[in-house]
Formats: sequence, C-alpha cells, structure tokens
Amino acid sequence: MPGTLIQVDQAWTEPLLLTGLTWWAVLMTRGRTWWAIVPLALACASKQHLALVLPLLVAWRPFGPARAIATGALTGALIAPWFLTAPADFFRDTVTLLTNFPPIRFANTWYLYFQHYHGITPPFWVPGLIVFGTLALAILLIYRRRPPLGELLRWSALMLLVANLVNKQAFYNQYWLVGALVALSLIADQADDRAEDRLSRSPNAADPTATAAPPTDRDALAPSRPPRR
Repeated sequence: MPGTLIQVDQAWTEPLLLTGLTWWAVLMTRGRTWWAIVPLALACASKQHLALVLPLLVAWRPFGPARAIATGALTGALIAPWFLTAPADFFRDTVTLLTNFPPIRFANTWYLYFQHYHGITPPFWVPGLIVFGTLALAILLIYRRRPPLGELLRWSALMLLVANLVNKQAFYNQYWLVGALVALSLIADQADDRAEDRLSRSPNAADPTATAAPPTDRDALAPSRPPRR
C-alpha cells in the first residue's frame, strides 16, 4: 500500500489498525468468527477512532451484537492497565484533548476549510450531527441489506472518512486508512467471486436432489447477488 513506509517511519498507528482489520476480515472469511474479535480488539485498543466501526458490526449479522460486545470487553481489558494507572490522564489524552485542542492549520478537513476560507467556525454539535447521522444511516442500511464483507468494509471506510472530514483535525495517515480499507474491500470482493465460482462448479450445484448443509455464520458472509448468466 503506498505511503506505508512513511507511516511506519513516523510511528503512526494506522498500519497496525489495517493489520488488525485485515486479520479480522481473513478470520471472518474462514468462518472463525469468534477468533476474529482478537485482532479487531487489538486494533480498537490501538486507536479510539475505530469505535465508530463497532456499531456497524453490531448491525452486521455474521458478526452481530454478541461478538461486538466481546470485542469491546477485550478492548477494555487491553487498555485497562493504562486507565487504572492514571484514569484522569487517560481520559484527557483520549477524549478531552482531542475535543478541546485548537484546530491545526495544516489539517485536511472541511472544518478548517470553512474556518479559513469563509470565516465560519462550525459549532461543536454540527460535526457530531453529521457523524452520528451518517452512522445511523449506515447501521440501518447494513441491517436491512445484509451486505457481503467487501461492502461492509466500504461502509466502514465511509464512516471514518466522514469523521475525518468534519473533524477539527485529520491528516494524511487517517485518510490513508480509509483508502486502505477500500483496497481491502476490493480484495474481499474478489474472494467472494472465487468462492461463487467454486460453488457453481461443485457437483452438488447441478444435482437438485443433493441435501444442502444447514446455514452457518460463514454462509452469511456470502454476497446477496443475482446468479450469473
């Protein structure tokens, strides 16, 4: 992925987030849905921004509320030593510092655009309304559409992109993660296509008397697409 080396050189956390999300996707594809919470929790413990992705996974049937709650619990266990050592400092560094810190001029956000070019400083509730409105819409559509893994990853990328754009500060590394998730989603789409091809060539596909296996969580990962002609 272009830009990875500079992120490693600058000790930014986004390559770690991508690694965790990639392993989560791999384990989900292989049907190891409970094991998938481990890399996801490691990613969530590395940067608080991924908290925006967890609600999407609650609405996604192959992962669901139970695994999302387990991910949150494991994330809490991973960060507990730092929180218990200095709760006030932990909360300041992860929450209040980000909300109270003045906008940095070279940040790449719509917030800075309106402030610098139009003299408008959006009130705090406007970015929140946009982020949580987008989150609510994404949750609803994911719940109703039951998308395949690739589409879910693109919803996650969109959620992070919106949060970056309306934030007071967002930088190259955060947009890099958005692009990396889109690239990962395209790989997931290709994996779905290969799985469909293998299924269509299997002997049971042409045998109407074959007994189908009961559906599993792994089956739910299959995309809802019309049959190929």
